[in-house]
Amino acid sequence: MCSTLLASFCLGPVSRTAFGQSNVPDTEINKQSWPTISSLAASDRGWQRLSELQLSERERSEVQLIIAPWMRKHCPKVTADEGKKRIESVSSEFVQLQSTEPKQLAVSEIGDWEGDSNSCPCHPNLNCHTWILSLSENRATALLEYSGFGLVLLKTSSHGFFDVVTASNTRLGMIELRAWKFDGEHYSPFCCAAKSFSPAVIDSESPIDEIDRAGRISEHPCKIVP
Repeated sequence: MCSTLLASFCLGPVSRTAFGQSNVPDTEINKQSWPTISSLAASDRGWQRLSELQLSERERSEVQLIIAPWMRKHCPKVTADEGKKRIESVSSEFVQLQSTEPKQLAVSEIGDWEGDSNSCPCHPNLNCHTWILSLSENRATALLEYSGFGLVLLKTSSHGFFDVVTASNTRLGMIELRAWKFDGEHYSPFCCAAKSFSPAVIDSESPIDEIDRAGRISEHPCKIVP
């Protein structure tokens, strides 16, 4: 996962009121800007299979309890044994959301399932469902759950956890950006924006670079995503 310093991020009293951030000093908001699409895409390159991580059997069971209900609902039906193998294949990595505490676990439906018709397909727009989990005393707790791509850590923090930004493909020519703060129990969105670009850039030699260069960002109130 990437870390970046963000400038011009959710500016002005209108944005502050819309996002319920009246207790956030102006200096914290005004010194930040949205991360690039390139940095968000790059943050998705360190995945491993869940089975490759050094987790205890209890920790694996805890992870399964959290992600299995969603996978049963959204993925092709399989036998119990096949379902267990599928969970072992989910993409996973450790992320440092706190400066001094143990790392958290990121788990995503994307996996090395090429040729496997029973795999969990990401959304048609390639928004893969992802969980950020805290592991403590062999127990797993979901801190953040979202569908999209990328997880960029900001320099700012709340309740000891870094603020983060994620992205999702809403439609061709539009990428949704969402900034999250930890409220003491889990992450909640506090600032959202849309990155619009010409669909023609998809056929360019470096589409992500073109989106960063020519795309426009417009901030808007965050909508509740089920």
